Order: sequence, then structure tokens, then C-alpha cells
Amino acid sequence: MTVACKKCGTEGVATQGAHGTTLVNCTKCGMLGFATVIPKKKSKYGNSRVYSVEHGHFDSKMEFKRFNTLMILEKAGQIQDLKRQVRYRLEHEGVFFGVYIADFVYQQDGKTIVEDVKGHKTQAYKTKKRLMKSIHGIDILETSG
Repeated sequence: MTVACKKCGTEGVATQGAHGTTLVNCTKCGMLGFATVIPKKKSKYGNSRVYSVEHGHFDSKMEFKRFNTLMILEKAGQIQDLKRQVRYRLEHEGVFFGVYIADFVYQQDGKTIVEDVKGHKTQAYKTKKRLMKSIHGIDILETSG
């Protein structure tokens, strides 16, 4: 559950206390106590954002779960140099088409893997995927739940 510290307003993760109370141990100001629940905005595609104290925000539970799997693979030595939210500029012959932000980029068997966790493929994503292939020569690995 995403909450805000009542003292400093820092967003964080809370635990459910007795009798329906919400407790937070703030990492910024150190306050231990009650928290204010941040109301969730309804997502266009039904995903729920996730906040991790160590790794920040994730756009979906599926992305967070995949990140945890990739972290395990990195610790096991099966992949290397795991990065999140890597930006690629989509520009060709002076024409700027936009920016593609990959969920994950890592090395596996000497190859760079660009991965995107997808629950719903929008038209914008499909266009950027084609641009990534034609401009950068990169195939995007799509994973889903």
C-alpha cells in the first residue's frame, strides 16, 4: 500500500496495523507512526503501480515481478549489468520521432537484451518497436504475466 508520512510527506510503503490502522516507518525523517493512504488513480489499462523502497516506482505489478526475477538471474550470474528505464532516442536523418523507454536492458551471453513487460500493446508502442528495429537494429524482447 502506498502511503505518505504525516510528518514530512514522503511517499513510502506501509504495513497494516491492528484495528485497520496503517503504520509507516519513514526512511527520510525516521518517524514511526501512522500514515495517510494516497488515493489510487484508476489506470487506463487496469495496471497497479508498485513502489519499492530500494528500487522506486514500477508501472505495474507484472513489471515489478519481472524485475525481481531478473535480479535473481543477475545474482546467479546468468545475466549482467541490469538497468531499468533506459532511454533510446528515435531519430533518423535529422527527423526526431520521439523517445522509447525500455523497461529493462541487460547483458546475456555477450548480447544486449532490451526487454519490455507488456500487458497491452498500444499503437504507440508498436510504432516505437518498429522504429527501434529500423533505427537502432534492436529487437525488443516482450514479456508478459
